[in-house]
Amino acid sequence: MEKHYSLRKNPPFEIFIKKNEFKVVDSLNPEQSKTYYFNHIEKLSLRKEKINWISSFLLIPLSLLSQGGFGILDKNKNEIRFFHDDIPVRIFLKGCDMNIAESVFEILRSK
Repeated sequence: MEKHYSLRKNPPFEIFIKKNEFKVVDSLNPEQSKTYYFNHIEKLSLRKEKINWISSFLLIPLSLLSQGGFGILDKNKNEIRFFHDDIPVRIFLKGCDMNIAESVFEILRSK
C-alpha cells in the first residue's frame, strides 16, 4: 500500500511511502527526486531552519570588509538528512509545510 504526502503545492514536493521504500518528487529541485530503500538508510534526522548565531557573528567582519553591511546570517535549512548506502543525502524542504514534514519524518523513522 502506498501513502502519498504533499508537502508543497507550487512547485509540487511530494513523498510516496511504500512498505520497503519511499520516493521523493521535487519539482523545484529535480536532482533530489529519487527512490530510497529503508534497509539502506542510516542516521535519519530532521533539521529545522534556525540561525547559527556563532558563525553569523564571525561573518560580520567579512561582511563589513566587502561592504555588504550586516545582511549576512548563516541559516541552517529545513532538511531531512540520512545516509543511503553510506552516501550522505540531504533532502531540502524549501517552502514545504513543516507540520506535514514532521509527520512524514516520524513515519520514515519508524520504518
